[in-house]
Amino acid sequence: MQLSETEIEQRIQTIHKKTDIKVKSFKITAVGCDSLVFDVNNEWIIRFYRNDVAKRNMVKRIPFLKNFSKVSPLEIPCPEIHNDEFMAYKTIHGEHLSIHEIEQLDTLSRGKIAEQLGNFKPQFLSAVGISFLVTLLFVSVFIYRT
Repeated sequence: MQLSETEIEQRIQTIHKKTDIKVKSFKITAVGCDSLVFDVNNEWIIRFYRNDVAKRNMVKRIPFLKNFSKVSPLEIPCPEIHNDEFMAYKTIHGEHLSIHEIEQLDTLSRGKIAEQLGNFKPQFLSAVGISFLVTLLFVSVFIYRT
């Protein structure tokens, strides 16, 4: 999905109007059904809501992200700005590791990743609660069967 120059300029103007962020550079990192994601100044990730459902879902996630970011042993997005059009958080610098890259790592490096994930899992499970996990399991089974 391509965005017109007008659509992009409108989003940049919205950032200027609703925040103190001065857009010097930007990169559109994702254009999906739910959100349009800008990396602004290599400093901020700004997720524009594409529809009301996406906005409601993100608004539900914001309290969880804010609380979980305080206890997570891994760095996760923590919304610092949110309004009726978008949410924004500081960029988490680094690179995503693919399974192929992980397989190529030495034993010590893979052990470190396993330890980080091991520390992350109990914090995540205690933060999301059992009702979330039951819902996730139900959805996973439903998707698998269809």
